[in-house]
Amino acid sequence: MPSGKVHPNALDTMMDINIDLSKQYLKPINELENIFVGNLDYVVTPYPEEGCPINNNNAKKIHWLNINPDNKPHSDLELRISFQNTRNSISNLIKDFKISILNGK
Repeated sequence: MPSGKVHPNALDTMMDINIDLSKQYLKPINELENIFVGNLDYVVTPYPEEGCPINNNNAKKIHWLNINPDNKPHSDLELRISFQNTRNSISNLIKDFKISILNGK
């Protein structure tokens, strides 16, 4: 179950690229409206250790292989770098995903 709070390092890392997540919060699946979940075309899980939280629709499930930046102890600098690496990896995966959709794959 999500904690409800976005990790402080995620907030800082996204602010580095001018994306403000300070008013965002983590939402459990059961807070999403059924009509929204039922109309999803894709469900993406960014970390391999996370199972797909949505099983009751026909959405295509995509599992991206990223390292969860908060999975192991780090120094402050290592944690910051880990979050930056994950942000960059997810950004590249989103770009590739958009290209594959545009190309009908």
